[in-house]
Amino acid sequence: MTALLLAGHGSHISPNTAGLVWRCLDQLRAWGVADEVGACFWKEPPSFRNALGSFCSDAVVVVPVLAADGYFARTVIPTEMGLDGPLTRAGSRCIHYTRPIGVHPRLGDVLLASVLQQMAALNVETQELAVAVIGHGTRRDGRSREAARRNAKSLAARMPGLDVLEAYLDDDPSIASIYERTQAPVILAVPWFLAPGSHVSIDVPRALGLPAGSTSGRSRGRSVYYLDAPGTAGVVSELILELAQTCEPAIGDRHSRGAWRCFPGQGVRHLWREVCEQGELTFGELLLTPSCVQPPGNGQGRTRVSSPAQLRRLVRERPFRPLPEARGLPGGWYAESGDARTLAAVVETVYPGTLVDWSAARRGTLESESLQNVAERQTGNFRIVGDLSLSTINMLSTKLCDQCVRQPTWNGENAEANKLPCREPCNLWLSKAIA
Repeated sequence: MTALLLAGHGSHISPNTAGLVWRCLDQLRAWGVADEVGACFWKEPPSFRNALGSFCSDAVVVVPVLAADGYFARTVIPTEMGLDGPLTRAGSRCIHYTRPIGVHPRLGDVLLASVLQQMAALNVETQELAVAVIGHGTRRDGRSREAARRNAKSLAARMPGLDVLEAYLDDDPSIASIYERTQAPVILAVPWFLAPGSHVSIDVPRALGLPAGSTSGRSRGRSVYYLDAPGTAGVVSELILELAQTCEPAIGDRHSRGAWRCFPGQGVRHLWREVCEQGELTFGELLLTPSCVQPPGNGQGRTRVSSPAQLRRLVRERPFRPLPEARGLPGGWYAESGDARTLAAVVETVYPGTLVDWSAARRGTLESESLQNVAERQTGNFRIVGDLSLSTINMLSTKLCDQCVRQPTWNGENAEANKLPCREPCNLWLSKAIA
């Protein structure tokens, strides 16, 4: 068996950051390119740390769905997943780790096409404008600038006479410096981010002097046009597959599967067995039966859910719930199951990454990580959580964990049979702890 795992950044603010990954995930599952296809994130569940445990496959290909080959791709993901290079052997499992999507050469073609299209729409010539390729960057790793820099240079080489600059949200040269480095009356700003999340819709426009969410305006005496992030071009699923197929054993060719197939397999049979034996089972705020998944007390006027994308829109995106396990699951819907894989897939869509921990807790094999252990493996700001006082930990747990359907076994609590275990503090908890 083979598995494909997409690793993205995620967000506490916008569903659009992880939304690109989820859309690609749905496409790759529909294509049936691997026996199991899953996703993991830094700021949303499933976490980088725990995602591999959801797979049954002995061969796993991890593709970072990131715009740059920098700090997150080279440090955070390998550290959290325990990877030691392009190929890691963990017992009988082989884990292949590819380069991130942002370094794929075809994205340069997307950039060129976007610029040419905008120039044609504005009816401007190269001598009248400048193009600013804007990356995130980070002072933790200078390699985070490489993808934006390389594509800026490539664009300049393919369009002689065009003034092409690079700039960064969290590094030098800054976005504000664009206005000092070119005299062009028209500026095309290209956010070198894959997904239209909060950086693209809020932070970069603000730094450019544009209103949040705007696509054009006047700033510092220039006409500024804000182009789409390259991930909106609809080619990312193709690029993920191309990267994954460079590994051995390669991810397979496309063959159609159903909407609820190719999900992670750990815990699937265990869940189905218990649901069938009990007739119905409460899982967080879900009521599971052999034929149906729904929130309890759904009442009349329910919507029948037919795909993971539709279900995510209902329970996570409108409004955005960065922690899917937060109490208050939206109701008014149901999903027909009828078999083990469909039942588990619906549960996994609502509560990503919980099934494997639920199964381990029921079998008595759940291994939780203490807050101290989590702090010791951190490479960035979260290292300081190891110094938190017990009173602060208890306060945060009361404030945050009591609003979640998961039980924090990482702080010493025993997993209760009717609750979903949480084996380590989530990113939202860690972020609140250092705020």
